[in-house]
Amino acid sequence: MNQRRKKFTGLRTGAAVMLTVGMFAMTACSTTSSGGDNGTATGGSISVAMFELDHITPGWGNGYNIDVDNALFAPLVGFDAENKVELVQAESITTTDNKVWTVKIKPGWTFHNGEEVTAQSYVDGINTAAYGPNAWGQNYQLAGVEGYEALNPKTGEPTSKTLSGLKVIDPHTFEVTLKSPDSQLKVEMAMTVTAWSPLPKAALADLKAYDKAPIGDGPFQMDGTWESTTSSVKVKAYDGYKGTKPKVSNIEFKIYTSADTAYTDLLAGNVDLNGTYTTLPSSKLGQVKTDFADRVVTSDQVYTQWLGFPIADPRYSDVRVRQAISMAIDREAITSKIFGGLYTPANGLLAPGTLGGSPDSCGEYCKYDPAKAKALLESAGGWSGPMEIQYQAGKGLESYFQAVANGIRQNLGISEVKLVASPTASEYLTTLTAGAKGPFSGGWAGLPTPLDVLSGVFQKTSAYNPRSGFYGTEAVDNFIEQAKSAKTDEEATARFHDADAQIMKDFPVAPMYNISQVNAYSDRIQKPTITLSGPMLDQIALK
Repeated sequence: MNQRRKKFTGLRTGAAVMLTVGMFAMTACSTTSSGGDNGTATGGSISVAMFELDHITPGWGNGYNIDVDNALFAPLVGFDAENKVELVQAESITTTDNKVWTVKIKPGWTFHNGEEVTAQSYVDGINTAAYGPNAWGQNYQLAGVEGYEALNPKTGEPTSKTLSGLKVIDPHTFEVTLKSPDSQLKVEMAMTVTAWSPLPKAALADLKAYDKAPIGDGPFQMDGTWESTTSSVKVKAYDGYKGTKPKVSNIEFKIYTSADTAYTDLLAGNVDLNGTYTTLPSSKLGQVKTDFADRVVTSDQVYTQWLGFPIADPRYSDVRVRQAISMAIDREAITSKIFGGLYTPANGLLAPGTLGGSPDSCGEYCKYDPAKAKALLESAGGWSGPMEIQYQAGKGLESYFQAVANGIRQNLGISEVKLVASPTASEYLTTLTAGAKGPFSGGWAGLPTPLDVLSGVFQKTSAYNPRSGFYGTEAVDNFIEQAKSAKTDEEATARFHDADAQIMKDFPVAPMYNISQVNAYSDRIQKPTITLSGPMLDQIALK
């Protein structure tokens, strides 16, 4: 959620699951093309709005760095303009049992300092991200690799600095051994911000210094350095890039602390494009098509927003109560009137951008039906007393939560429905960890594989479940493990959908709406291509 996504206080850690954030989380995957156009950049500069950075180095940051990293780094795997998985720096990623994976990288690729990108570069980067004391944000992505616990003990000091499940085979081949099968590993490697990223030798000597001016292997290289206090990050085209060359020579990533300010600058032409996580303010979605006319691009992403329920609370333990609350809310009206039709009503846990499709697992319980909602609640014994809805403030979603509360008041006859807002993400998470007192806002943005959200939030054994006891059943765990061991994509998808259906039968959350990536752009640039990774920055051209 997630996550594709700490990009909420972090890109898809367990904390991300329960945060209400107005952005596509994902987690996003690199869209750096693997083609072989060896021309040079055509010249010119563009600017991209983004939110504050904590780090640029892949695997270290909270996910807000995705656009900068898409410019600076090339992933093993990415997505093309049709959102099909494609190999970028990887020549092949193979397995016979979903447990031991062999990764071959293409020879001849170099970091921006001329150093060759090798299997050792990847092993160094992965081990650095996996080593617990480094406290890298994407460390959790490596929890399935053999030897992870030695680098991340629950108590005491690490007994190793390298993963036992990671091995260099030859200069361009490395092997990954997992603790258990995972049929989705190739897709999990498909992000420039992931823990599956390489590091040059220069990074290992001083990680903090490196983070101020990372030496990448992508279509652009750093043009200067950045500090947490700087207002922008500048990059320039890298002539030695082995993939398709970028169409502009320079990009300036302008850093904003306010989505409203970024929107104002975008409308005024002071910035050319909003980035992946620099979402347009929810309060502006109803007018964005009027403000920008045909200069608006939307794309399906992997982000479903929901209302979670404290199912251990006796007031919410009856599934009919949870289903009644869901049916009392008019998702069509919310997405149309509040989100300008740019978001879509959710019909299950899996968002439209998810590989394998988005089945209608919620069924009638995600359809607006006040009469059935009231009858369901009455059959469960009715309701007495107030109801609290908890969420994080400051995301421009107050009108959405008001609509949710009004639907419950009017259609279920619960007169006292209170909205309780936490002022910050950390305070909201603390509140939920202590125990939600009523329906709470949540969501997950992440990788396009169903495993990401199903395992990250709803698997009983997941390390990322945000609250002990939030939800988890043996049936769901079994379906997920069967999917991870599947021999074909079709078999894996079927088992994931079984898990999805079981979760929706139990109804621990009410899916509300799917967040689309919405990008507006200036009249200086041509229409950008948006994928599951966000904008293909290396292919944006001036008019």
